[in-house]
Amino acid sequence: MFNNTTNHKKIHAILILLSLIFIFFKIHISSSIGILGDELNSILVYSTNIKTLFLKNFPGNVSFFHFLGFVSTKIFGYELINYRIITYILFVGCIFIFYLQFRSFAILYLLIILSLLSYLIVYAGLYVGYVFSSFIFILIFYLILKNDDNSKSKIIFILLFIQTYSHLVNLYLSIPILVCLFFTNRKFYKKNVKYFLMFFCIPVGCFYSLSTILTGLAEAKLPDYSLLLALDYLGNNLFDILFSGFNRIFFYEAYANAGSFSIISIIKNTYFFDKIFLFSILLVIILLLLNIKTNKIPKKIAFIMYFHFFMFFLINKDPAPRIFSGFFLNYLFVIFLYFLSFSIPRRNKFLVSMEILLLLTLYFIIYQFHYNQRISKTLHIRDIAYNESIIKDIYSSKCILKNNSYDEMDKKFYYFSYLNICKKQFYLKSFREFYKS
Repeated sequence: MFNNTTNHKKIHAILILLSLIFIFFKIHISSSIGILGDELNSILVYSTNIKTLFLKNFPGNVSFFHFLGFVSTKIFGYELINYRIITYILFVGCIFIFYLQFRSFAILYLLIILSLLSYLIVYAGLYVGYVFSSFIFILIFYLILKNDDNSKSKIIFILLFIQTYSHLVNLYLSIPILVCLFFTNRKFYKKNVKYFLMFFCIPVGCFYSLSTILTGLAEAKLPDYSLLLALDYLGNNLFDILFSGFNRIFFYEAYANAGSFSIISIIKNTYFFDKIFLFSILLVIILLLLNIKTNKIPKKIAFIMYFHFFMFFLINKDPAPRIFSGFFLNYLFVIFLYFLSFSIPRRNKFLVSMEILLLLTLYFIIYQFHYNQRISKTLHIRDIAYNESIIKDIYSSKCILKNNSYDEMDKKFYYFSYLNICKKQFYLKSFREFYKS
């Protein structure tokens, strides 16, 4: 059966699908993880109201990712699993792009194994934006390798706009890709200048201008965010609003107070955060050095990765290790490109044996995998906002909003639970009044 090419593909496709279903079951059905504080912010502040969707008062607002949550809210309501499923679908999308590029089931088994053993699987089960960033960056790498005729440049510039607008840490990879589109495609230089202006600069300028105004208004803490009051305040305090919003977005304290870049510090911090992340980074660096002589990595991708690591010195800020969650799959992408560049027959006994070995390893890891235990070993365990007494308070109050001297996070958990238990709709004014009570 495995020697027959058609049967081989069908069997492995079914096994990959089953593995993803089993992982979904392990994360969302057999485990029970209460909502995190970050998820409460993402849902209540950014994913439930069009007025706050493009607010950038915190770096965690990945607006286009939260737009997917906003759409889900309108269709399916406020159940937590509806939001978390979005992230898992994006994780599956990443795996599909790897299949389109490599057409190797052994690579897919190894990819899923490394994802399960790394911090990426933690984010794949939560409503956070790192997997969204991974999906977009992997899609960009795939399109770059198909872009010899420059036919994919428009969509690449649009995707780069999404990444640049989504989160500033994406600049570590977005800027190298932008530079690559010009310096490795000189034949299409004039066209790419046009695409750059139309599909990157104009959207980035428009959306950041909108977010700057919205963030400046949010920082002003108006008593009422009605459209007329907001426009009136904007007209009388335009400069102050722009300055406040710009400062909040681009000079947020987490960026401004970060120390200078230190190789020792980043190695140490990444080691304690996730050893597989660190191993993949070091392996990519080694392969890039070897590639100077071997040329096994496609020139465009190699150029991007050289520039990517140079960006850490150029920005000269010590990044939090979690930012590598958005780059991790790109590192694996480069590693697989390097090793698959060697001439190995696709259907020999060694590869068949390797596929079976990786398959058995994957299913053993899935069997041993417990999402609750993985979360308990991370800092996210401290951020779980679940409070049984609040659930009782909602039932005893008969769905009337009542603040029993809750702290900030408990108020958010109360309101989120109130929406679900009482089958209510989110109203920004109602939430704001309760939150400030």
